[in-house]
Amino acid sequence: MSGYADWMDVGVALGPPLAFLLTDQFGLRTNYSPTALILVAVGVWFTLAWRRR
Repeated sequence: MSGYADWMDVGVALGPPLAFLLTDQFGLRTNYSPTALILVAVGVWFTLAWRRR
C-alpha cells in the first residue's frame, strides 16, 4: 500500500509542472487533443468491459 501511495505522491508532485511545461512548449490545443483521444479510448474500453459482465 505504501508503494502505491509513494507513486501517487510522485504523480501529484510532477503532474502540474509537467503540464505547464508542455503547455508553454506546445500550446493548449496540442495538449488537449491527445488527452481527449485517450479519454475516449478509455471510455470505449470501459464500456466494452462492462458489457461483458
